[in-house]
Amino acid sequence: MVITPKTSAKEIAQQLKHLRGYQAEKDAIYKAKSAILNEAYGDEVGSFKRLPAYVERLQAADPGTHAVLEVKHGVFERIFVCPGACRLALDKCRHWLAIDATFMKTKYQMRLKLAAGMDGTGSLILLAWALTPGETD
Repeated sequence: MVITPKTSAKEIAQQLKHLRGYQAEKDAIYKAKSAILNEAYGDEVGSFKRLPAYVERLQAADPGTHAVLEVKHGVFERIFVCPGACRLALDKCRHWLAIDATFMKTKYQMRLKLAAGMDGTGSLILLAWALTPGETD
């Protein structure tokens, strides 16, 4: 049985019943799915904790990189990243800029925001990205 983020608890329960004849509790299924996905994709909290090192490495690898990481009271707030090469590419782009955002399907309700330009051949170039809090009440 392959478990992906799109696999529903109902599908898991049906497979367990069909393959093993086992009727699992919903809570147990959700906990098991969470553990499997954390093992496969990594823990979100752990990923947020590694962001300061990510920013340091980006800036060390390319001093032209502009990266801002905001943390309040030890809790991640937002990050903005524009690699140095992307900053240089902006000068070569047409006078056209696309900005888009999407909701991240995580328990933290963040938004991934992207800025892209268009080069002389009409190809899109990713210029910067940010991860920010999603909409609140």
